[in-house]
Amino acid sequence: MDTALDAADQPRTQAALAGVQLLAAGYLGLSVVALLGALALRGHAPMVYAAAGGRVLSGVVVVILSQRAAHGIRRAFQRLRIVSAIVTVTVVPVLVMPGLPGWLKLEHAACGLLMLTVVRIVNGRRSGSAFATAVPDRADSARQPGRHRQPRQLRVHHESRRP
Repeated sequence: MDTALDAADQPRTQAALAGVQLLAAGYLGLSVVALLGALALRGHAPMVYAAAGGRVLSGVVVVILSQRAAHGIRRAFQRLRIVSAIVTVTVVPVLVMPGLPGWLKLEHAACGLLMLTVVRIVNGRRSGSAFATAVPDRADSARQPGRHRQPRQLRVHHESRRP
């Protein structure tokens, strides 16, 4: 289970993660506007709807991860680092893909800049060190790298008989 970390309570880290939340919300908002624009303008190739819809889905994931990371959840922070980098990289193929309208490419470029900023913040020294130096609690320290969790033993409750 994910645990909240005290290191995420540092003022600079909180400010950085609040900025990430705003960037993620902007990314999601811009993606929703693009999808609604694609639906309103109709007559586009299915690629347009897929590209715009994919941005909305990735926006939802980034917003959720940024909120959980701001609450100090280490795994959400780690996943945010990975997902934001992947989302940033996926902008490039869309920009060079033929057949997409210019307004959609412009939206993807803007989303890419927002995500690039997120990547720079979450991979920065301050944010990463706040989560890396936090003392793990029992839930985090129970797992060791390379070892799988052992299955739980079933407990059988026997009713005691009284004479």
